[in-house]
Amino acid sequence: MAKRTCTSRPLTVVPLLAAASLFTACTSHHASAAGPTSAATGPGPAAGSTPAPLNSSQASVLAKNLAAGTDTGLRAAIVLPSGQPLDTAAAAQLQAAGPITFAPGTFHRLGARDATVAGTMAHPPAGQPARWTFTLAYVGGQWKVLDAEPAR
Repeated sequence: MAKRTCTSRPLTVVPLLAAASLFTACTSHHASAAGPTSAATGPGPAAGSTPAPLNSSQASVLAKNLAAGTDTGLRAAIVLPSGQPLDTAAAAQLQAAGPITFAPGTFHRLGARDATVAGTMAHPPAGQPARWTFTLAYVGGQWKVLDAEPAR
């Protein structure tokens, strides 16, 4: 699997849910403020060290935060620029698609602070698969969703 790099584009799952403003992968704000890897940095293990893989407990908390449909829950689960407004309709659509069950055993590192993990949506949008691959970034001492795409 090719290593992903930050780009200025909406998270793949959002257009799927007709909610492009809810998720943002690395925005131009991130790229211009601190370079292309700024979304995958933050408090946690010392610089240069690698955080532990996503475990079952963290996966459950991540799923719970995504399913909450609240500003606080979504900000705890998704990589967003500071001050990025959330679309309440998009949050409701994401909540309706869940819960999302992550499979920590599928955790695959892309770099020291980014990885992929498989997940399944309980109620995917019409015409979309239930299985997805989520790209995670280690930000602020926790794994957060950076991107998502239907599993291949």
